[in-house]
Amino acid sequence: MQRTAEEAIENSVRIWVPYEEFATDVEVLAREVGVDLRADLYKGDGIVPPDIADVEFFVAPYAVTADALNVTSEMPRLKVLQTLTAGYEHALPYLGDGVVLCNARGVHDASTAELALTLMLASLRGIPEFVRAHERHEWAPANYPTLADRHVLILGYGSIGAAIEKRLLPFETVISRIARRPRPSENVRGIADLPRLLPDADVVVVVPALSPLGLPHAATVKPTICPRRCERRPPSPGPWCRTRAAAGPPWTPIRTRTARPGRA
Repeated sequence: MQRTAEEAIENSVRIWVPYEEFATDVEVLAREVGVDLRADLYKGDGIVPPDIADVEFFVAPYAVTADALNVTSEMPRLKVLQTLTAGYEHALPYLGDGVVLCNARGVHDASTAELALTLMLASLRGIPEFVRAHERHEWAPANYPTLADRHVLILGYGSIGAAIEKRLLPFETVISRIARRPRPSENVRGIADLPRLLPDADVVVVVPALSPLGLPHAATVKPTICPRRCERRPPSPGPWCRTRAAAGPPWTPIRTRTARPGRA
């Protein structure tokens, strides 16, 4: 028995996606699995598609704003809110009762790890100084330390931290892993070990979550990495320690005793 068009629409699952290619992928997936999915395009730009009250699955835009998430208050049938970021704390205030929140853990691991490695190499090898000299049309030869044989401490060892480590190992680095809680089976130390390990680190990569549920929480990390802790370490060529703050400026530099300041 064939369904009427009205019945088909009533029984379909309505999804909002932020990009046209996502809508195409949803249509292809719907045909492959034999379900009725109807995708509407919502870019978070104030143009709200019709039938907002029927949305059950909402994929929020990557560059999400409060206005883009405010529409969830008009979605009584919403079951799933999907972010395109690994972080999720920005979506919590807009989460209704019974709505499942999904983040994009793992999606950005490779690109973020690549950027971290780029910043480490640029800092250690003096790339910013060479670029500035080039802009001044100056020849400024200098010797800088290598990343090879350095002790790199990864603070906030999750999927991104693991991706960073994977890219560091070919440089013959020594890696220390720290998360909010120890995971002995993975050789991951807890945040309580940070004061002991930090003085021996040449490079510190800080990847904490802002959420209280993160590993580790920024409110725990920030007071732990402080000038007194860093001053215990011997002079080294490594980058400055940097930590993500839950309030105020997003990045707060913490001075260390380094031969040449840098960032990572």
